[in-house]
Amino acid sequence: MYKISMQSVQQKHIISIKDQDPLLIGSGVEKTAPYMISDEFAFKAKKDGKIESIDTKNQVAILRYNDGTQDLIDLADSECYNSNGG
Repeated sequence: MYKISMQSVQQKHIISIKDQDPLLIGSGVEKTAPYMISDEFAFKAKKDGKIESIDTKNQVAILRYNDGTQDLIDLADSECYNSNGG
């Protein structure tokens, strides 16, 4: 049986901020977050590359990988619901 710590429960309610200072002390969970977040929540690059352009009108960004392939990233707001009915 697994115990859920209060910290992991509180991280479900994260509010993004514009300017943030780096953490002085970390728990290590920040290093595992990219591997735990689903593709429904955030876009994860499949390879090394750079953002080539951002089209604010159509709300997309073009990501060009180092091998020449591209990916289109949807930047439009989307509404999703969690399993807790929220």
